[in-house]
Amino acid sequence: MKTVNLGGYEWYVLEEQDDDDKVLLLSKDIITKQPYHYKYERTSLEKCSLRKWLNSDFYESLKEGHANILDTETEQGVTDKIFLLSIEEYEKYNIKYNIPPAEGWWWLRSLGFGGYGAKGVCDFGSAFVYVHSVDYDSGGVRPAMWVDTTEL
Repeated sequence: MKTVNLGGYEWYVLEEQDDDDKVLLLSKDIITKQPYHYKYERTSLEKCSLRKWLNSDFYESLKEGHANILDTETEQGVTDKIFLLSIEEYEKYNIKYNIPPAEGWWWLRSLGFGGYGAKGVCDFGSAFVYVHSVDYDSGGVRPAMWVDTTEL
């Protein structure tokens, strides 16, 4: 699987759109572990604390490449620069590329249990058929982003 370095991290290239000069990247490794949401309560993608952290603290910590990171609408009108894959995206790219597993399980943005849980990927690479509580703090974070390749 092709990799690139950006912002001090190594990323897998999941999709290349040459006509639009952009690529979809997924971090090669889990970059941190934290809950999907800071407390056990019903949440949404728009309100979850992990999404806020990805698009503020993590985004600002990248050493370079900010100008190349594209706004991406995930679902329900939510637009981010940095995001988590959905279960559908994970399954699509895992079938296509057999995404190498990470050291531990990691969050997807797809919710379950009426917003009290979120789906993830096991450390051996299969998407969960069950859901972890949103406040479970051992979930790994593997950010994804679309990047404009004209300036890289």
